[in-house]
Amino acid sequence: VTAGDPWCALNAFAQSNVANFNTPDSDGVKKLIKKVLGVPNLPMHWRWKNNSSTKAANRLDEALLKRHQIVHGVKPRPKIAKTYPTKLLVLFEHLAGRTDFAIKTHFTTSHSVSLPW
Repeated sequence: VTAGDPWCALNAFAQSNVANFNTPDSDGVKKLIKKVLGVPNLPMHWRWKNNSSTKAANRLDEALLKRHQIVHGVKPRPKIAKTYPTKLLVLFEHLAGRTDFAIKTHFTTSHSVSLPW
């Protein structure tokens, strides 16, 4: 982004908000994406076969809670099953795909922008 580019102010705004984004729980992601990109209630898009948007948000929040407990040495530490990392990877892949789709849909329907990527 160069000075004079019409996206310069938006980029600075987004960079500032992302820099202050410390906890990527479902509520934090919802607020950041709404504030920076204007997508309303992003977590409602986090649904797929056999998984509701509420369940997806809860699973993300649970993962972040476990991470917090491990990093900060909460005793007793949470028990992590051997399959948990693989399940998290699948969760994050679904969240990323649904987030991408929600943002694309928002830009194409709300701003009449052709698919940006």
